[in-house]
Amino acid sequence: MVLYIALAALLTAADQAIKAWAAGTLKGAAPITIIDGFFRLRYIENDGAAFSMLRGRQGFFLLITAVAFVLAVYLIRSGGIHGKLGYFATAFTAGGAVGNLIDRVRMGYVVDMFDWCWFGFPVFNFADLCITAGAILFILMAWFDYRDEKAAKNK
Repeated sequence: MVLYIALAALLTAADQAIKAWAAGTLKGAAPITIIDGFFRLRYIENDGAAFSMLRGRQGFFLLITAVAFVLAVYLIRSGGIHGKLGYFATAFTAGGAVGNLIDRVRMGYVVDMFDWCWFGFPVFNFADLCITAGAILFILMAWFDYRDEKAAKNK
């Protein structure tokens, strides 16, 4: 369990370091092109949710993030999260959620910087990536659980 808490803390710290770098380097500057016409780094202050959805609803996002964090702690303590995959999913989700929560509490917005400009995808940050990775891991966990239950019933 300590490993997963440490991972969540490391992901939160990485998110905050990347955002600090973005604020110091990209704020007020022209975007930095990494791959022309495909990917660039640019500074955005996002008062919405992941990928700029539902802009301007800070109280709602603070409440949802706090509830999600409390739910994750409850699920871990009650045994609702099981196996390495479940703990990794929770660590990634919690690390990303806490990273964005820190920004919302401290500044009223989150800093976004990753821009896949080639197809108009919203600008996002490392915390959003962590939350997305956690969601994918939760889906995989549910699929493996379903598969294992089905195999056990067929025996």
